[in-house]
Amino acid sequence: MEHQPHRSPDDDPRGPEAERLHPAEIDLTGAIQQDDALQDVIDDAIVEAVAVNGEVPDWGARAIARALANRLDDPISGPLHHFAATSHADKEAIARELAGMHSSISPDDTETRDWINRLGTYVIKLPDQEEPPQEQTREVPIDGTPLEKVSAYFRIAFARADARGEALPAEDAQNLATALSALLLDPDSEMARFADTGDANPVRLHQECQLLKRHGWRTADVGAWIERFEQHLASRTDLGRQPTAPPTTEDPKNSPQVEQGIREAGDAFRAYLTLPSVDPGQTDLSKRYRDVYIGSFTSMDELVDVLADIPTAMTAIRAAAEGWGLADYVSLDRQKLHAMARETWDVVEFHGKFYVFMK
Repeated sequence: MEHQPHRSPDDDPRGPEAERLHPAEIDLTGAIQQDDALQDVIDDAIVEAVAVNGEVPDWGARAIARALANRLDDPISGPLHHFAATSHADKEAIARELAGMHSSISPDDTETRDWINRLGTYVIKLPDQEEPPQEQTREVPIDGTPLEKVSAYFRIAFARADARGEALPAEDAQNLATALSALLLDPDSEMARFADTGDANPVRLHQECQLLKRHGWRTADVGAWIERFEQHLASRTDLGRQPTAPPTTEDPKNSPQVEQGIREAGDAFRAYLTLPSVDPGQTDLSKRYRDVYIGSFTSMDELVDVLADIPTAMTAIRAAAEGWGLADYVSLDRQKLHAMARETWDVVEFHGKFYVFMK
């Protein structure tokens, strides 16, 4: 393993807390872990329900669905997830999923049982969803304004997705992102990146959706576009993880700066070139690489152990746990640590190694 000397705290990149949502905004797609925030929202919803001696409000029901879905083996594909992310409820499917959870939880877990019962009551009392009215037209108007043409195109795409019972396909989602990125007026936005490539950071995409929601648009169509785009995001588990083929010295587009960097740093520099923010034509490319390169590791476990000093932390945690007789029950969630690392640093897997760069 090779890595640079330890950096001072002032040089450390900002952690994942830098991308937390505003306290009033709750992600219901499952893209962001917000257990504490969800708990607060659910508590507020239950207080409101108790005050009126009724059911939890709509927003509380979706928060409960998100929290329960997060406890399933597959938290992003079932009816609870679909209801939390889209507000569309398949009553029978949700009832089956809730029944399965109810039978599998511990009798002592009164909180989860209460959530299941409250959500079950809410869902049972939902009105049966009517069939959506048929669109009068399935064609884009020839003589319409640009907005009318775009809106008609998306209405047709939405109707097709609804007929299949699925989220928008990737091509339509990219077209939506093109329209939404134009509203952001930022060519470097994550939405613009998604429109161009079909891939982007899901956390930042969600934040940009929230930014768009807070704007007072004159047409209601924009709100529907954002909702449909978020539904697509909720159906994607590969965002931000799609590999990018690194350039090689044989690539005719390589500049002299690229060739120099590869000669000096080899695969580490090739990995650096795959980062979307890197312009191979920059004259100070090697200096920029040296400024952000942290090191290479043989695995994600080694990466987090070294950069987050996990062994030292676990020694202290186990020592404290032993005092309470809980040492055998202390363990790390490696998957969450890996996710934290990817949010904190740019991590590129290349030729069997993990190369790390400051964001």
